[in-house]
Amino acid sequence: MKRIITTVLFLAFVAGAIAQQSTMVKSAQKNYTKKKIPAAVEAIRAAMLNPETLPDAATYLVQARIYVAASNPPYSKNFPKAEDTALIALQKTLLLDSSETNFFLAESEIVKLSAIFYEKGSAEYGENNYGKAADFYEKAYNTVLLLKQIDTGALFNVALCAEKADDTNRARSNYEKLADMRYNNLVVYQHLASLYEKTGRKDDASRMFDVSIEMFPDDSIAYLIAANENLVMENHNKVVSICNMSAAKFPVFPLMYVILGASYQNSGDMDNAEINYRKAYEQAPEEYESNFRMGAFYVEKGNKVKTAAENLPLDAMEQYRAEQERAKNIFTKAIPHLEKALALSPENIAVMKTLRDLYNFMQDENKAAELTNKINALGQ
Repeated sequence: MKRIITTVLFLAFVAGAIAQQSTMVKSAQKNYTKKKIPAAVEAIRAAMLNPETLPDAATYLVQARIYVAASNPPYSKNFPKAEDTALIALQKTLLLDSSETNFFLAESEIVKLSAIFYEKGSAEYGENNYGKAADFYEKAYNTVLLLKQIDTGALFNVALCAEKADDTNRARSNYEKLADMRYNNLVVYQHLASLYEKTGRKDDASRMFDVSIEMFPDDSIAYLIAANENLVMENHNKVVSICNMSAAKFPVFPLMYVILGASYQNSGDMDNAEINYRKAYEQAPEEYESNFRMGAFYVEKGNKVKTAAENLPLDAMEQYRAEQERAKNIFTKAIPHLEKALALSPENIAVMKTLRDLYNFMQDENKAAELTNKINALGQ
């Protein structure tokens, strides 16, 4: 008999606790309905802190609903971390009750909370607080996961903000997730490749640039960036391959011929370098880059001849004169291209100095003096 009485007393105690919890939660819900958000927060906070209550899925849902509301102006200043509490509450309500009914009831709060995290992330981004922005975007991503959906836009923002915050590991990890999903944005593959490159993973970088072309075969920028970065990594064969693929799809693409010319030049194949620089110039005769590259190529080629002549023995005077004349002929090809480049970029000190040195070598004292005056006027 004693054991039976004890059991009855225990049941009565539990029933009383549940009734007490229900009353407090109902008060919170009532204040929420009347849009008395601070009062609702206080009521639900008291309910959750009461050691005699055992919050169930419904209670957590009420808590989530109230704290989502408290995350918005004008209440957010008084409850700066309300959105974090709301996310935890939503996670717990779905953990305790995964039924379609509870999922349906939680869905609208999940959508609203995700938007709040997005807004906070955008605000931090606008203030250049990229690390904090990444945190908020990641919370937006985690919120949408509750809907059993993947918000690739939020994931992209996490990666981009982390990259801007120099959080390389975080950026790479999230870009990799997007790449595994075949995310339809060229930036993902290019930035991921660049991060690999920065950390010395050149093979992975080159592979990812290949993926970028595979994913975006009709985007000329995919070819341009891939070729240029492989040029930086000194992958000459890869540069040639990419430029050949590009030429088949985009016959008129002067910057690609510039890159291919530079690759040949860096590998010592001056004949093919000249051919491709010439193609770039013929396709864009009025552009700075094609003129500058053509001129710079002839300067390097002429300097090699000039240096070789200066290193001849003293008794090889005839050969010296012949080589100096050959250097002048090469420099003569460089001058009009560099003059055009300077006309297109009038304050380019590097081009000015190169031209001045050429004029001096060619004994054109007036033009050399004119450029010297311009350089001095610019404080250089």
